[in-house]
Amino acid sequence: MKNNEANLVETQTETSNLKIELKEIDDRIAELEEFIKLGETVRELIVDERYIKVFVDGFFDAERDRIAGVLTTPNSFDSGQLDIFIEKLAAIRHTKEYIKVCLINYDTAMQRIEDEKEYREKVVAKYSQDINSEEG
Repeated sequence: MKNNEANLVETQTETSNLKIELKEIDDRIAELEEFIKLGETVRELIVDERYIKVFVDGFFDAERDRIAGVLTTPNSFDSGQLDIFIEKLAAIRHTKEYIKVCLINYDTAMQRIEDEKEYREKVVAKYSQDINSEEG
């Protein structure tokens, strides 16, 4: 009887461990899927003519050049405006970096998601195999 109870406790522990591991894998897959969705949206956005006109040509290039021109022209602004110009340049840089990070995360997620799905299948198969070998 004690042997059966020990086997039951061991099986329950293995099942609990499997559930935890599968949840961790599923959470990673869900995170990768979110990176892929965001990356796909960014990929579509960056080729859109409206985005190019407003952000690339307007915000990233023209506004950056305008601010640089103001900053390099003597007496074109008062000292109180310096922080504002620096914040605008930082905003341009941060926006461009965010887009790059989204694209990098997309590429990484595309490479990793199939591995995670295959790993999940192997974990389930191994657990099933272990259960079958215990029953046999």
